[in-house]
Amino acid sequence: MDHSLLIALVERWSPQTNSFHLPVGEMSITLQDVTLILGLQIDGSALVGNNAVGPGRR
Repeated sequence: MDHSLLIALVERWSPQTNSFHLPVGEMSITLQDVTLILGLQIDGSALVGNNAVGPGRR
């Protein structure tokens, strides 16, 4: 992973528009982009975990 590239993208992120502001224009990230970057599967059964929240839990 290129640390300097990651820093540059973080600096260009705009939380107001949920997009990156680049010299050539704006770029939004989609669910498909996330699945390709992280190697996640979006087809199939949903992944369900423990949703309990409280003291001593994360």
